[in-house]
Amino acid sequence: MWSASRCVAGATSWSAPGAPGPAWAHCVKDLLQVHYPGAERVVLVQDNLNTHTPASLYEAFEPAEAKRLADRLELHYTPKHGSWLNMAVRHEVACEEWRSSKGDRLMSVT
Repeated sequence: MWSASRCVAGATSWSAPGAPGPAWAHCVKDLLQVHYPGAERVVLVQDNLNTHTPASLYEAFEPAEAKRLADRLELHYTPKHGSWLNMAVRHEVACEEWRSSKGDRLMSVT
């Protein structure tokens, strides 16, 4: 399961079956083509799983498609021994607080 969030746009979650690398690649393709089709570059901060690399794009797609997707990504990795989950949760809470201050309702977590 993957989750992507942006304070203004909210959060999106994906679940993809199959091998981790190709599954990640398909989620990245969806992120780029559906959620940010007009963006020249998308900055993606993610954990250090060894399949979360451009090589997985080439495993999942034809070389031209993989290169097109990889060229739009700017990948940043969280520390290997850091608590990336705590950082992600803090980011989600900060986004919800920001949206709430703008008059939006907090989303419920169940």
